[in-house]
Amino acid sequence: MKHRGLFNLYLQNNKDYSQAFVNRYGEFIVKSTNIIFGVNKKEFYSNKRWAHMVMARKVVTNMLTHYYNLHPTVIGEWIGKDRSTIIHNGKKHADWHRYHNEYKEAFNTFVEFVSDIIDADDLKDVMATTVLEKSKDEMIDYLRKEIFLLKQKLKNGNKIKN
Repeated sequence: MKHRGLFNLYLQNNKDYSQAFVNRYGEFIVKSTNIIFGVNKKEFYSNKRWAHMVMARKVVTNMLTHYYNLHPTVIGEWIGKDRSTIIHNGKKHADWHRYHNEYKEAFNTFVEFVSDIIDADDLKDVMATTVLEKSKDEMIDYLRKEIFLLKQKLKNGNKIKN
């Protein structure tokens, strides 16, 4: 389930949704890194920089950022990394995916493996306990703010920073 449009913007900034997602699927994702990359739980959470461990963490953080739209702070806290590391990996993802075949293959394989299970599960439960509990007015206000900022960026030639 890939979220799109303005609702996607709301999810990216919703730490409750991100935390609920990690609580529900975190253990499964870590077990999946062992199957796909041969990285066990202890290695996944370690600070070791061996190539296969780094690759596993990059793939997982980028999958959670780009595919499931989780908040970088929540991802960072979950794997024991600073949020700036998650943001940096997210910015590099497109280049890695385009120019590094090993990364591209690993990312696509992992996303296909994990998303088949997670997407088959009913993510509505996760969303219902977090996002949808928010008042309708709160969500509308947030989306209006985002629309205003996007219009300002377009008007000013993308010079405005959030």
